[in-house]
Amino acid sequence: MRWFPLALLLLTGCRAEDVPLTLTPSERQLVAQFDRAAFSSEFMGGQRAGRLLRWEGPIIPDYEGGMPPRLWDKAEQLIFDFAALADRPVSFSGTPNFILILTNTGSVRRAAGRSAPCYTEVTHDDDGVIQRAEIHLAPVSPEQIDHCLAEEIFQAFGLLDDSDLIPGSLLHESSARPDAAWQDKMLLRALYDPLLRPGMTRAEAAPHLSEILRDLSQQ
Repeated sequence: MRWFPLALLLLTGCRAEDVPLTLTPSERQLVAQFDRAAFSSEFMGGQRAGRLLRWEGPIIPDYEGGMPPRLWDKAEQLIFDFAALADRPVSFSGTPNFILILTNTGSVRRAAGRSAPCYTEVTHDDDGVIQRAEIHLAPVSPEQIDHCLAEEIFQAFGLLDDSDLIPGSLLHESSARPDAAWQDKMLLRALYDPLLRPGMTRAEAAPHLSEILRDLSQQ
């Protein structure tokens, strides 16, 4: 398996829409998926400025609103699972910085600018370190809210954009899955690899990505 073209795709500005869909993610697709998810955002627009965002300190979860115990239990498990992939600690002491907010459908759709049942807002410093994440959820069907929890909690770790590149991915626009696919987990681990740093541009991250994905594929 050849990995040397991976970095070239980011350096040459490859985007997800430039890579044809297949049922099995290829090296090219994984690179394009990372590029889309890590360097852009559904709702933050120009705030991303094409730089990596990720957590560096502990994640301290909490919730606002009438959060049903079932949802909070599921949210906690997802946070612990994704934090383990990112090698970041989870704590319940200190000021909460990872907030789930159960609100009404109208508020969510007005803020998201479309017919969306959920969205995530992330605050970060000038170095690209995430300081706070707020996940806003509307009271939709159990299936929808389970998917929302998984996708929004996953995206709040720094892979903030959707992508239709890889069918089966949690980030696919048509996805209804309640958990992360293997390729999603690989990209989250890649984002938090020590070779990458918050605030990196595409060009700065590209030379390391092939090595990171190669190592992850062999584990």
